[in-house]
Amino acid sequence: MNDFSELIGQEQAVQFLKNALETGNLSHAYLFSGPAGTGKKTAARIFAATLLAGSDADAHIFLKDGVHPDLMVLTKPENRTVIGKDQISKELEPWLAIKPYRASHKIAIIAEAALMSLEAANALLKTLEEPPLYAVIILVADQAPLLETIVSRCQGVRFHPLTDGQLEKLLTGRGFSPEKSRQAARLAQGSPGTAVRFAAAGNFEENWDRVRQAIDNFARGRQLAIFETAREMEKDAYLYTSMLEIILRDIYIYQTTHNEQLLAISANIDIIKAVPDKSPEQIRSAMNNIAGLKYYYKTNVNPLLINTNICYEVAAALK
Repeated sequence: MNDFSELIGQEQAVQFLKNALETGNLSHAYLFSGPAGTGKKTAARIFAATLLAGSDADAHIFLKDGVHPDLMVLTKPENRTVIGKDQISKELEPWLAIKPYRASHKIAIIAEAALMSLEAANALLKTLEEPPLYAVIILVADQAPLLETIVSRCQGVRFHPLTDGQLEKLLTGRGFSPEKSRQAARLAQGSPGTAVRFAAAGNFEENWDRVRQAIDNFARGRQLAIFETAREMEKDAYLYTSMLEIILRDIYIYQTTHNEQLLAISANIDIIKAVPDKSPEQIRSAMNNIAGLKYYYKTNVNPLLINTNICYEVAAALK
C-alpha cells in the first residue's frame, strides 16, 4: 500500500511522508501545499491509505469502494462556493469525536482547504488546538492563503512544480510526440496532471490558432472579440487561459529583450511581432490578475464570467 511511485518529481515530500509512516512519528495535522496539479491530493490519498493499512489488514477492500469508516474526505459542495462552517462543526467534529472503528487512526482529508469560509476555518482551528489522540487531519491547498493560525498548527509538506524538462520526459514516455510534449510542458506551468491533459487534448494546433486570432483581435481593439473569445473558452477554459498567459508572457519577453530564443512557444513569433509595443508594467499586471482569476474556476462562480474578465485583462494589456 506504501506506493508513492505515481508521484513524479516530489522526492523530498515523498521521503518525508515515508519516514513518518515507517517511524510512526506522526503529526496530528498536515498541510500539503503547492501549485495545482503537483500531486498533493494523490499524496494525501496514498498517505492515508498506507496509515490505515498499518492497523487494518482489510483496509484496501474498504478503500477501493470509498467506504472506509475511518477515512473522511471533506470537499466543497457542488452548489456552494466555499466549505462552510457546518461541514466542520456538524460533520467533521462529531465524526472525529467517535473513536476509530477498524484502524488505530481516524484520518480526515480536507481537499481545497483554501476554500474554507472564515467561519469554517475558525471552527477547524478549535479542532486543531485539541485534536483527539487518534486523529490525523490533512489539509490540501494550492497557492491561496490560509489563516496563519491554522498554518502554524500543521506540519507543512511542500509540493513543487516540475521543470519543463521533467514534464517533457513524462509526456514523451507516455507516447506523445516531442513537439506536443514540449508545448504541453510549457503550458502546464509545472503541473504533471495539467501537462498530460493538455497533451491529450484534441485539435491542439486549432486551439493555438484561435488564441492567436483572439490576441490579434484584442490588439486591434475589437471589443466584440472579448465576448466571442469568452464563449469559445468554455470548451476548455483552463487550456485557453494557459495559452493566453503564454502568449502574454512571450510578448513581454520579446518586447523587453527582442530575443526570439527566449520565447516559450517559437511558433507564436508572428503574432508577437504584430503586436505594437506595450507597457511592460501593463502586461505584468495583466498576467498577475489572470493568475488570480484562474483560482475562481475551482469555485461556483460562473465560468463565462471568469472567462470574460480574463479576456478583458488581456485586451486591456494590449490596448
